[in-house]
Amino acid sequence: FIAFNGEVYNAFDYTKELEQSGVRFRSRTDTEVILSLYERFGIDGMLERLNGMFAFVIVDLRTREIHIARDHFGIKPLYWTIEGSTLLFASEVKSFLAHPAFRAEIDADYVDEYLAFRFVAGENSLLKGVKQLRPGHRLRVTSDGVTVHLYWQIPDVAEKRDRSDADTLDRFDQLLRESVESQLLSDVKVGCQLSGGIDSSVVSLFARSHFDADMDTFSVVFDDPKYSEERWIAQATAAANAAGHQFTFSSQFFFDTLERATWHMDEPMGHPNSLGIWLLAQKSREWVTVLLSGEGADEVLGGYTRFYYANLRPKVSPWLPLLRLAPKVGVRLDRQFGGNAVDSFIGASMFQRPAELLQVRPEADVERVMLRRRKIFAEGNGDHLGNCTKYEMQTYMVNLLVRQDKMTMAHSQENRVP
Repeated sequence: FIAFNGEVYNAFDYTKELEQSGVRFRSRTDTEVILSLYERFGIDGMLERLNGMFAFVIVDLRTREIHIARDHFGIKPLYWTIEGSTLLFASEVKSFLAHPAFRAEIDADYVDEYLAFRFVAGENSLLKGVKQLRPGHRLRVTSDGVTVHLYWQIPDVAEKRDRSDADTLDRFDQLLRESVESQLLSDVKVGCQLSGGIDSSVVSLFARSHFDADMDTFSVVFDDPKYSEERWIAQATAAANAAGHQFTFSSQFFFDTLERATWHMDEPMGHPNSLGIWLLAQKSREWVTVLLSGEGADEVLGGYTRFYYANLRPKVSPWLPLLRLAPKVGVRLDRQFGGNAVDSFIGASMFQRPAELLQVRPEADVERVMLRRRKIFAEGNGDHLGNCTKYEMQTYMVNLLVRQDKMTMAHSQENRVP
């Protein structure tokens, strides 16, 4: 038996092979293909063949095992907990409330991390006993208990060959085009989330070539010109020859929607712009059921300023003793490039600095929070910049992808991230 949430983009690449081995499909669904791959290749053989976003559970009555898995990057959420001898799992924590033995209690050990970073990274959560199945991991459940297995991890060393810049750009262009094309496969209408940034603009442009009719793009704009990106949205919409739809985000909408959106998030709202995604999904659902977005690009490609400084650090650090003497900028350079390189990068994504956190919560244990984050950072075995990228993809990106999924699924809309 299988219960499946998500989409496997390459599922139908295997139908011919499976049919030749004797499988007779009764539907045209990726769910049936997944189950057939499991029956033929086992859990690990199946997982190594899947390209998509998913959270699923397979109950094997022959071996009396249960397998629960989450996709490679954590696009789809999956939580689990044990109450007595019962294993509970769900895509939403609130589902556990239906079990009479479950009690929703805040885990004080993780409040500091949430206040500092706006989310809890790794396998834990804000609730006692509730675990997040980490991306690229699976659970094996038998009569002996539950074991966690890593089935895939982000590579430490990127593909490096003797290529010119032009060849590298062509290769990236090819991979992204293939990714966008594979994610346009759908039985329902697909549109593009367009923020005006490079990521969503490129996704929209690449998607356009696969639309025979009009393609719809959807954007959130603001009353305040200081925050408006309408100029870039208009440029991208025109370049993609798309039918653009814009929805205005207001402070009144924020306060009217905060409580409902928080209910869907299953935790306090860490990012105010999550309400912008809610608005986009709510309004665009009138036109499309599937929405492509550029979420995750900044983490994969090092788009944040903290990556720039991490890359610059080896060049600046040797000169710090001299640079510290410079008036005005010396202190700033020392703060940016002095101290421990790992702590500097981890701290750069803090929502509240240690001093601010201690003002809010005097009993906060900042060092314990940093120890947990350093442990995740230490999972990288590449150069410093590569380890920064891997850490970001295992922490901040997972949080953003889950946020994107929950805000869109609240309106029965599927979000895809090429």
